[in-house]
Amino acid sequence: MKSNDENIKKEIGLRIQTLRKQSGMTAGDLQQVTGIGLSTLQNYEAGLRQPSIPAIKKIAHALKASAPYIACLTDNPFPPQNTNAPVIPGLVAIKNDIASHAGEKPVLAIEQEILRSKNINPSSLSVLQSNDELMSPTISPGSQVLIDTDDTEIHEGIYALEDRNGLVVLRHCRVIPGDNAVMLSTERDAEMNTKHLNNEEFKRYKVLGRVVSVVNWL
Repeated sequence: MKSNDENIKKEIGLRIQTLRKQSGMTAGDLQQVTGIGLSTLQNYEAGLRQPSIPAIKKIAHALKASAPYIACLTDNPFPPQNTNAPVIPGLVAIKNDIASHAGEKPVLAIEQEILRSKNINPSSLSVLQSNDELMSPTISPGSQVLIDTDDTEIHEGIYALEDRNGLVVLRHCRVIPGDNAVMLSTERDAEMNTKHLNNEEFKRYKVLGRVVSVVNWL
């Protein structure tokens, strides 16, 4: 008969493996992000070894999950929301705190199951109001744009970028393989506004996060 400690190790391993697969990461990807050895991670997932608290925190951050959930202290996979505003059960309040002075009040509430299905951590979301016509029609002026602030590594998508003057813009971004460069482009007048920046030039921008949804008000 298995001891309670062995059952906990197995459950922790199962939760790590499930979250990792849901995120689309390989064990090697998780090793690179956390700095934890690959064989150690594999032992965690197999339930052969119980991770330390610091290791659990690293894994939770990489997988955008709750450390207490991985440690089997709760059944909620996402960290708690840092908001005192009342929210309808089943919904998550999203703060408007990017380039805005209204950061004290949540301006959107989203069904938790939608976020779970997209493997998005509610506590990493913020809202930006777009005033840029160059991203129309995908993002119209006045739209509220949902930003995943944990997703700051450029792959391909629309990202919120802040320049050295504090100006925040939304741009299509993608890495150009082999060129060590990032391409920035707009929707409108794309030929005039497309930029190819090398890694040094791209450091002029701070990546605030990736756009995951757009709310266009009628």
